[in-house]
Amino acid sequence: MPGASTMISVRIGAGLFNLRAAGVWIDDGHVLLQGDAREDFWALPGGRVELMEPAEVALRRELREELAFGEQTEIGRLLWVVQNFFHTPAWGAAHELGLYFPSPRPRPTPRGCAKRRAITPASSRAPR
Repeated sequence: MPGASTMISVRIGAGLFNLRAAGVWIDDGHVLLQGDAREDFWALPGGRVELMEPAEVALRRELREELAFGEQTEIGRLLWVVQNFFHTPAWGAAHELGLYFPSPRPRPTPRGCAKRRAITPASSRAPR
């Protein structure tokens, strides 16, 4: 079984490369986002993939750890592969390759994440 030391997250100089799996939940015109109270950005629920772990399994694991979703959470076929470049105080410069999957409408009970929010796709600004 993969462990914390097998996350596909590589420090390169002052930067960091991550492989991430994330879920896309749209419920009644709203998209589920999660965030950390220590940061000022929001993201689709998910997290880093471990070495030799299929992305769908990684997403299921992350949703169980962060949002208390069950082991049987349905994960659809790959929707998008997205390349992100950003900077955080904790990581510095980050280059992330994200694998995005659709899922049915959940009713999550947040456990590990400090904040969550549902926004409409038509919103012109990121939530604050």
